[in-house]
Amino acid sequence: MIKRDVKKKTKIVATISDRRCDVPFLTSLYQAGMDAVRLNTAHQTPEGSMKVILNIRAVSDHIAIMVDTKGPEIRTTHISEPIAVKKGDILPFRGDPGGESSRSYVYVSHGAFVDETPIKSHILIDYGDTELLFCIDQDVDFIAHSFPSSEIRKM
Repeated sequence: MIKRDVKKKTKIVATISDRRCDVPFLTSLYQAGMDAVRLNTAHQTPEGSMKVILNIRAVSDHIAIMVDTKGPEIRTTHISEPIAVKKGDILPFRGDPGGESSRSYVYVSHGAFVDETPIKSHILIDYGDTELLFCIDQDVDFIAHSFPSSEIRKM
C-alpha cells in the first residue's frame, strides 16, 4: 500500500467574538483543527477585534485571520402600524429618509434607492421575513411584488 502525503484542502473557519476569545479557548480550537478565525466587524468594535487578533497570535502565527466587513444597510423609515403584505401584493417604494412608511408608500433611508435598484432585484425586509421583487421602475418610486405573506414591522 502506498501512503501519500496529501495536503488537506478543507479549512475549518471559526467566527470568534471578543466576548469569548481567551487564549485557552482559542488554543483548544486550534488543537482541534481550526485553520482560520473570522472577525465579524458588524458586531465588534475595532478594540474588540484587536483583542481577538492579539489572542490568536498568542496561540499561533499559523492561524489565518479573515475580516468580514459590514456592508451598507438600507432601513425602512418609521412605521406607525405594521403593514400586512399578502403574496402578490404590490407596494410602492420611495427613497426618502424623512417619509413615514405606510401602506401608501414604504419609504427607505437611502434617497437614491429607486435609481440604484435594478429591475428584478430581490429585496429582503425585516431580516428576510418579507421578500419583494422589484418589478416596475417609475420616475419617483418603484413597485415591488410580495412573495410570501408577511408583515413589515416597526424597527
